[in-house]
Amino acid sequence: MTGQATVPYEPAWTHPTSIIEPGVQLGQGTKVWDNVHIRRNARIGRSCIIGEKTYVAYEVVIGDFCKLNASVYVCAQVTIDEFVMIAAHTVFTNDRYPRAGNLELTGLETSDVTDETLATRVCRGVTIGANATI
Repeated sequence: MTGQATVPYEPAWTHPTSIIEPGVQLGQGTKVWDNVHIRRNARIGRSCIIGEKTYVAYEVVIGDFCKLNASVYVCAQVTIDEFVMIAAHTVFTNDRYPRAGNLELTGLETSDVTDETLATRVCRGVTIGANATI
């Protein structure tokens, strides 16, 4: 057809049951499915699929053309490059010494990023199989 502009990617789409916190950036054509929770300031590239019941922590960066299947848990300090496939029930963990209470046992240990938090980068084109723990 002449005279019509072509749009290479449709807008991002989110399921009504998903929770998208303030500051989240979703790229064009990205689809976020049911019961997904994406925390503040996370950035997800274009044409991604974020499967049902997936959790993406605050300030996580996910590149273009990525697929995260159902029930993937992506913790803080994770960067996922483009064209990455992460299968169902994959869990990222970043705490070397996980514990409920602080060292003094006077209260809960913080869930915020600390000097003990490990950063993880998943490089371009990687596939991670189901039920993996990273």
